[in-house]
Amino acid sequence: MIKQLILGTICLVLPFVVYAECDSNEVGYVATFKAKPGSEKEFEAVLSKLANTVKRVEPGAIFYAPYKGTDGTYYMMERYTDEAARKAHGSHADVAAIFPALGPLLAAPPDVQPISAICAG
Repeated sequence: MIKQLILGTICLVLPFVVYAECDSNEVGYVATFKAKPGSEKEFEAVLSKLANTVKRVEPGAIFYAPYKGTDGTYYMMERYTDEAARKAHGSHADVAAIFPALGPLLAAPPDVQPISAICAG
């Protein structure tokens, strides 16, 4: 329930914050993470570093932002210019170097789900 509430809120607010145009080639993903109890602050620091690095080195990432839920649950909202940009995600050495730091802080594997923009005609 909380996941749907967070995603619904983000979907309502996000278009007003970052919406310029809607391109049917764009792809989106929502990654859900569950941090190990007691590792939340460290997880947040690594997730923030990841987001800042992706924004700096991945030109195909239109939007890449972490969000905090409840009970150690975190979300990464991802929006890419196209599927090729999504597939290239993480291939830059600066980004790839951060991923190993996330693993030990996770209570479970991330759940990454595709989402699609609704483009006004």
